[in-house]
Amino acid sequence: MSPRITALGFACVAIGLTAAQDVFPAREWYHGWQYITILAIAIVVDLAYAWRARRGEDGRAGRRLALAMAGAAIVGLAGAISGLCGPDTVTVVGTPGTVTPVPDLGAAAFFSVVDAPAIERGDAGVTLRRRGAPPVDVGRRPVPLDLSVVVA
Repeated sequence: MSPRITALGFACVAIGLTAAQDVFPAREWYHGWQYITILAIAIVVDLAYAWRARRGEDGRAGRRLALAMAGAAIVGLAGAISGLCGPDTVTVVGTPGTVTPVPDLGAAAFFSVVDAPAIERGDAGVTLRRRGAPPVDVGRRPVPLDLSVVVA
């Protein structure tokens, strides 16, 4: 297999995995070592090809492709940084009228007391409360965006 085809394949993998974070959000896999390892391999292969192609080791077509491979490596790096530095996915389960601690956020989720028709209509709300910060209504629509309570 030629180095060009290998680099193109890894470029597609890097771009595809990075785009998957937007297409299929809130997956825990993006924060795992497997995801980062695959992206790291793709970045190394693409940068190695770009370096060799820039020096002319793959002819004129390789020189043209070098910039695209460097771009794919940058996209893969952005995906890796997003996976490493982005907030972890947290699922909180509770029943109406209960309080559930969320230790990862240093907060507590307050599930409002509602009846079955309110749950069916979507009127059931969850309020996230932290010390020293205003409460955030999570379950009601529209959800107000308060960046002072977002914990990364």
